[in-house]
Amino acid sequence: MSATKKRIVSAAISLFNEVGVVNTRLQQIADRCGISVGNLAYHYKNKELILKEAYEKLSAELKEILGKYGTLPSLSDFDQQLSDLFLFMQAYPFYFTDALEMERIYPELKQHHKEFSSKIIAQIRIRMEFNENRGVLVKEPHPGIYDIIANSTWMILNSWVTYQILTDNPRQCEGSFKMAIWVQWYPYFTEKGRSEYDGEIASQLNHHVI
Repeated sequence: MSATKKRIVSAAISLFNEVGVVNTRLQQIADRCGISVGNLAYHYKNKELILKEAYEKLSAELKEILGKYGTLPSLSDFDQQLSDLFLFMQAYPFYFTDALEMERIYPELKQHHKEFSSKIIAQIRIRMEFNENRGVLVKEPHPGIYDIIANSTWMILNSWVTYQILTDNPRQCEGSFKMAIWVQWYPYFTEKGRSEYDGEIASQLNHHVI
């Protein structure tokens, strides 16, 4: 990608975050880059092409985050992935807030969201099974409980940015986000799990929650 194209995509992402994808115009993107609309159109004929380029960038970053799965044999592995996902949400809030609208306008983007959702839910579920097997989580109380928690964990992650905006909630720190996830898991920790959580994660969360 040329330097000019990188500037255009970066400017577009900034505007998508600020005013939304639907409200962003090519003129605004050109102005943000300090170029003419004609120059912009030379590189990208329409906003859809810019959005697709932005999605390629986001996809690469999400792939890297999901690719770090399973690097540590402890709860800290999931906690670190949550940190990475929180940073992603802070950098690209439009990916979450504008998802439904973008899928309506650009149906081909729906597959991207579907694949990302499926991958992270599957990873969460495998994490739960792994920690159940190593005695950190209790044996699944009823069939399907951990499937529900995996989906609930994803729903919290997927709706976090939108919820903060709609409620004008100042608690947008990383600790608050991760605490909302961990409270779904905590009731199912064994004594070993609580000890690991308290020793490796809880103190850091309490330090970062405002």
